Amino acid sequence: NASTKGYEITIESDNKIMLLLQQNTSGPKKLEIKGSTAVTDTNWHHLAIVYNGGAALASVSMFLDGVAETEAQVTDSLGTGDNIVDTVDAILTFGRRNLTSNASAHPFQGNLDEISWWNRELTYQEVRDLYKRGRHALLNTGSPHLQPSHYWRMVRHGTYGTAATIADLGTIG
Repeated sequence: NASTKGYEITIESDNKIMLLLQQNTSGPKKLEIKGSTAVTDTNWHHLAIVYNGGAALASVSMFLDGVAETEAQVTDSLGTGDNIVDTVDAILTFGRRNLTSNASAHPFQGNLDEISWWNRELTYQEVRDLYKRGRHALLNTGSPHLQPSHYWRMVRHGTYGTAATIADLGTIG
């Protein structure tokens, strides 16, 4: 799509996590980064991706179950100043690509829960602390320093995730 920009997180055919940052408004530009750990079991996993807005491998950190991944750069044609986020018309989707021509394209095969978004870069220790809280800890309570700006709970005894739109429980947004 000629105007696609934003983020995409996928699990590739080798079961490794891939982050795609793309900006196609002025020609295809993207940064693809792959984690080092293959996820081959059916257990719940904690994934944290920290992105500081840069256009190179050094601007991204991945953590799987609280442990830093060794990232590998797959593609890099994203340049400094390439804005990947359209804050005016952005649509945030989880579990599938947001494609207007085929809204069900590329569905995620698995479960998602406790998705959160911060408006600042988290440190390694903060990611570890979030992982240690456990999967049922509420992220919008406790220390204000670790409260996300946006927070979505999909699976919690049928309370959330039963509709197409899921409430943002974040502290800011």
